[in-house]
Amino acid sequence: MECRNRPKIPLLMKIITTVLCSIFAVTAAAATPPPALQSTARRFVRNFASGRIEEASKEFDEGLKKEVPLSMLAELKHQIDRDYGVFLSVSETREKTEEGFRAVDVVARYEKAPATFRVVFDSEGRIGAIKFNPDAPKPDPKLEEAARAFFDDFMGGRLDLVTKRFDAKMRTDLPPATLARVAKQIAASYGEFQSVTGARFDAEGDSRIVELLAIYDKTPVAVRVFFDSEGLVSGLKIEPAK
Repeated sequence: MECRNRPKIPLLMKIITTVLCSIFAVTAAAATPPPALQSTARRFVRNFASGRIEEASKEFDEGLKKEVPLSMLAELKHQIDRDYGVFLSVSETREKTEEGFRAVDVVARYEKAPATFRVVFDSEGRIGAIKFNPDAPKPDPKLEEAARAFFDDFMGGRLDLVTKRFDAKMRTDLPPATLARVAKQIAASYGEFQSVTGARFDAEGDSRIVELLAIYDKTPVAVRVFFDSEGLVSGLKIEPAK
């Protein structure tokens, strides 16, 4: 969902966070900003996520400073911490263009799930706008419930129930006997399963994806469950969480 209201002033860009619907507005000039954008974006996210709100705001241009006071930044951090848990680190950055403006996507690792901050720059290399999880699909509670139930059956050894959730190809590729071997391999690699602590949503082609963060005693694990248009499981990927 995009909460967006385009103003008539051509240089006013209004940014709405996808997950929290917190509004950031900024006036910025469309020109090529100076280099080192990735360093600035990383520094902003680290300061913000670590609670150094005033330091984070020093990267803003004058328009964003007026529109986004420290209290709004602090409230956004509180909401992100509540939903994603403790901030761990910045894992990667990607430069891109956002409606003609230079931007950097910063992927941050949190306790429950990764999150993306899109940092948009003005012509002087100052931060002119921010999006939180800009490309994330809208959360789907029913799909998350289906993914959790599927994984619960898998971990509980109810493999006949697991295969009933599969599409035709998955039933052929992963019969109960094969699933049992996979379960043993997962236990040997990651240890004893403890709990699922969070979920995030993604999309790939026609598939909707729920990624569960599963905690094992050796390492956290990302469990990506792919659903087709009929709600059947069309893919499964289990690997160490990034």
